[in-house]
Amino acid sequence: MRLDAFLAQKFPTRSRVQLRRTISAGNVAVDGQPTKPAYRLVPGQRVHVTLSAPPADTPRAEAMELD
Repeated sequence: MRLDAFLAQKFPTRSRVQLRRTISAGNVAVDGQPTKPAYRLVPGQRVHVTLSAPPADTPRAEAMELD
């Protein structure tokens, strides 16, 4: 399984684009080594992820009446 697809399953609230950027920025390591989003994982490998907090200016949904 590709690393970006694996992380998308583990972090469903993050988009695949966000996860690819996190991997490319060097914030994801497989067995202690930074890697690329397309890296194919092998069973038994360890994945270490450092995620940043989502931006504070993200719009929030608001309930409102519609005609």
